[in-house]
Amino acid sequence: MFSCQRFQDIFHTMLHVGNPDTEGKEKIEPFINMILSNFQREFYPFEEVSIDEMVVGFKGRWLFKQFNATRPKKYHIKTFGLCDPAIGYVLNILTYFGGDTSYKPECDPDGSHAVKIFETLLTPLGTGHKIFADRFYTTRVLIDYLLQKKQYYTGTVNLNRKGFPEEIKDEHRQMKWFAKEDEAILCVAFRDKKAKKNVVMASTDATVATIKKKML
Repeated sequence: MFSCQRFQDIFHTMLHVGNPDTEGKEKIEPFINMILSNFQREFYPFEEVSIDEMVVGFKGRWLFKQFNATRPKKYHIKTFGLCDPAIGYVLNILTYFGGDTSYKPECDPDGSHAVKIFETLLTPLGTGHKIFADRFYTTRVLIDYLLQKKQYYTGTVNLNRKGFPEEIKDEHRQMKWFAKEDEAILCVAFRDKKAKKNVVMASTDATVATIKKKML
């Protein structure tokens, strides 16, 4: 047992995850990278992986803390994560530090935001994985990039994205698919009878036959 002041003295002078003199992201990022290195050494994911935003609730002092009233955690730290959905294992994390975010050095600084996120998070993986993500990331530029890297992608699509068939915006039919012979991308628009809008997806790892089978 000891006083609160004694605890504060110990906590603020002796317990650090980085050099006490460091500032900004250097206070925490080396510690995160060390943990991630251990995670990646102990487990290699199965074929299917997912990438999504991971919100960490936080109300303390943090230069890059964000606020979003629609989130369960209104004040939060924004991160992006690569996970194995079969067991919920986190393989890689990219913490958002604004313009100082630590993307992979080989990333094009003027390139697509989604491509930079994926290129950084997929660093510990080989080829041939099936990657799932939501419409925030799905762009034609990202899909083409992953095809070049011999990775498969499946994700929902915003209707205003460029590079996808214009027919997907037509909501009169409940189910339809579009693919060009010279492309490895299948676009599917599906609407449940009770839904008001179509759900549109794009995939480089699907055929019309497999989709029909899953819908039945």
